[in-house]
Amino acid sequence: MDDWARELRLIVWDGLLRGNPPNANDSEQLQKLWAARETLGESSRQALRLCLACLALAQDASPALREELRIFIAYYLSRDGSAPIKSLPEPQSSQELTLERLRGREMSWEQIFQIFGRTANPDRVRKLLHEQLDRVGA
Repeated sequence: MDDWARELRLIVWDGLLRGNPPNANDSEQLQKLWAARETLGESSRQALRLCLACLALAQDASPALREELRIFIAYYLSRDGSAPIKSLPEPQSSQELTLERLRGREMSWEQIFQIFGRTANPDRVRKLLHEQLDRVGA
C-alpha cells in the first residue's frame, strides 16, 4: 500500500510542481488512500497528508498563491530525502522543473527563488498549509 501511495503522490507532486492540478481521478484516489491511511506507515501517512493539503490549497488559490505554492513544493521536494539523479543537471528555470531534476538536491531558498526568477514568502505558504493540514486531520 505504501508503494501505491508513493506513486500516487509523485503523480500529484509532479502536476503541482508544473502548475497543473491533478485530474479528478487522481484526487479521488488520494482521498480514498487517506480514508485507508491506517494501512500506511507513519512516514507515508504524513507525506500523504502534506500532499492533500497542498492539493487543497492549490485548488482554492489565486494564481499568485499557486505560484508561491509551486516555490514551496520545489523547495520541499528538493529536500525530501531522495538521492539526486546525478546524471541530470539541476533545473535553471521554472520551465525546467521536473521531479527527476529536483528531488534530492537539497536546494536553498535562494536557489529556488533563482529558478523561479522571484522571491516569495515561504512563511505565508506554510501558515496556509498548516490551516489545510488541520482540515485534513491527523
